Amino acid sequence: MIRNDFARGWIGRDFTPRRGASGVFGGAFALLLGLTTAACASPEAPIAVVTPIQATVAAPNSEPTPEDQARLALACALEAGRFGFAEREGALFTVEIAADRESQNRGLMWRESLAPDAGMLFIFDPPRQTQFWMKNTLIPLDMIFLDPLGRIQHIERKAVPQTLEARGPAQAVSSAVLEIAGGRAVELGLELGDRALCPPVEDAL
Repeated sequence: MIRNDFARGWIGRDFTPRRGASGVFGGAFALLLGLTTAACASPEAPIAVVTPIQATVAAPNSEPTPEDQARLALACALEAGRFGFAEREGALFTVEIAADRESQNRGLMWRESLAPDAGMLFIFDPPRQTQFWMKNTLIPLDMIFLDPLGRIQHIERKAVPQTLEARGPAQAVSSAVLEIAGGRAVELGLELGDRALCPPVEDAL
């Protein structure tokens, strides 16, 4: 969960994962999601409206850019609740994305367990500097920070519960952070540079 001594927020909507591809790949695929951030620096901090995530499919016969692929992966998570990494077989997760201020502030606090294929995805649009802590968190977590191109740029491994240490790259900007059960990053072989993807429907969890 995000440290609350910085002005920052995380946004998203909670979708139930589904098998069908409609809503993600239908038509020309233009997905606009209205997103807001919750400023956590102080009770007086204003709510800031940010640019919506917009994911589009590349034109026929053209290759999607890394930016397209990164935004598609995040849009897929928002729409279908699925998230994965291209270079790692089995690195597929069903993700939660909180939809209200209370859930944003709570994150994974007070959870007594987290399934190996589950996680919580924090999305930042536009990308920004962010750090997390483990206040009121009862289980070890791996925190995977993604750069604006959807690549892993930092991994916090087995973050110790109930600690207030700032975790994450202090200077780099992140487009998203994935929290998963502690130790899973090593088990799956996740490494810096691995790229986020939208898992194919047949690989959905």
